[in-house]
Amino acid sequence: MVDKDAYFLEVCRYVELNPVRAGMVKRPGDWTWSSFRAHVGLAPGPDWLDSEALHKRLAARAGQREGPQRYARFVAAGQGVRLWDEALIGQIYLGNERFVQRMHARVGSLDDREIPKAQRRPKARPLPWYLAQYDRDTAIAMAYLEGGHTQSAIATASGLSVSRVSRLISAHEAKGKT
Repeated sequence: MVDKDAYFLEVCRYVELNPVRAGMVKRPGDWTWSSFRAHVGLAPGPDWLDSEALHKRLAARAGQREGPQRYARFVAAGQGVRLWDEALIGQIYLGNERFVQRMHARVGSLDDREIPKAQRRPKARPLPWYLAQYDRDTAIAMAYLEGGHTQSAIATASGLSVSRVSRLISAHEAKGKT
C-alpha cells in the first residue's frame, strides 16, 4: 500500500530504474517495456498512460513546469535510492505512521491471523537502538522478535555466537515476554 502523496513519484522512479538495477540495460529508456520513454517525450504512450498527471505532480513538488525533462532528471537522480529498505513498513506499507494507522483502520475487520506477523510488526528500529535501550538479553530478543533482525546480525553486533543468541531468544520467549 502506497501513500500516493508522499511516495507516488518515488515508486514511479523505482519502477523505471528496476531494469537498470538488474543490469538488463544501462539507461531506463533502453528498456522496451518501460513507460519512461513516453514520460520523457521520446515516444508516444498508450492512451491509458497519464504522463501529464505525472508531470503535474513533479512540477508541483519542484515548483517547475518542465515536465518530461524534469522527470528524466528526477529518475536519473534516484540511482542510489533504496526505497524499500528505507521506507517500507511491515513489508506492505510505503508511508508514514499516520498512513499505516489509516490503512489499518480501513482493513480493521480482518482477523490478525489473516495478516502475516511480519506485516503487523511496527517499523524496525536499527539494531544499535535495541542494544542501547535494553539490557543485553532483552535487547537481543526484542531486536529479533520486534525488529525482525536476523540472529546472525544480532550475533555480530553483540559479539556472541548465533547459537547463544538463539538460546537467549528462546529463553525470552519461554518467559512469556513477547
